Amino acid sequence: MSSYRVPLFNFHVWTCLVDVFVHSLMAPYAFLPTLSIFTVGLLNFLGVPTKIQVWLAFQNIHWMLTSTTILVESRNNAIPFNKFKISRKSTKTLYYLTKLLMGTFYAASTIFFIPANQEEARFEVLKQLPCPAQEFFTVSNILVLSIDKDYSRLIIALTTMGVLSEAIQIAFYFICCVYYLFFSVRSFTSFTSKTTKKFHIKLLTSILLQIFVPMLFLFPTAFYIWFSVYFNYHNQALTNLSFVYSSIHGLISTFTILIIHSPYRQFILSCFRKPEPKQFVRNIEM
Repeated sequence: MSSYRVPLFNFHVWTCLVDVFVHSLMAPYAFLPTLSIFTVGLLNFLGVPTKIQVWLAFQNIHWMLTSTTILVESRNNAIPFNKFKISRKSTKTLYYLTKLLMGTFYAASTIFFIPANQEEARFEVLKQLPCPAQEFFTVSNILVLSIDKDYSRLIIALTTMGVLSEAIQIAFYFICCVYYLFFSVRSFTSFTSKTTKKFHIKLLTSILLQIFVPMLFLFPTAFYIWFSVYFNYHNQALTNLSFVYSSIHGLISTFTILIIHSPYRQFILSCFRKPEPKQFVRNIEM
């Protein structure tokens, strides 16, 4: 776990931070398929502008995806005879710096075209949603990100491209790990023991479960948002349920770490076990 726990901790921090930020600090209420929302979380109570909250939300989501790539890439680098690992620190620094800049630009692009006159923008939203939820008329801090349908689809397209880009990188690193652990000729000669190879396979399986289980609670919500905006579909009840469903992913990620990883699982179980009685040994010198 020495080379694995730091990327795992980084992934878990960003996963839980997205959960806490989006569903507690921000707590958005969206009027899909229009890009109009208001927030009811702690940051709204503290007076943080909604557009800053939106930027931070997209920035956190980007880093959660990047931390997923880091998790798989670190396991790919742990295989000593892997030709596709990033061995140079300068190359790795440039690689992740590029990710940082692209994520910052993407998050900023979500607030580039916010209409200056929000009252007119809300009237335009009413043309698209003649009968929105009651909160649309009673809440004062509603932010309309854009009234241009082409821009809305551009944001969805950029988001889709970003997610697909990270998914392709994750799949590439995972395929490399599977190839060098199971199919490469060197995998049968380069490992010092079968136990070492077994540990590599066990950690790779743990990573797959660590990523797959929480994403089961994020991708349905992301898919519904894409479907609603792209096909101009409005269902406020389904929108609210999709956000509530996605809020479970942080809790599921925590339980996943504690269950599938043996060191953490053994520690948790030890907290509920009765301590073994101490045996006192007395030495008698003759």
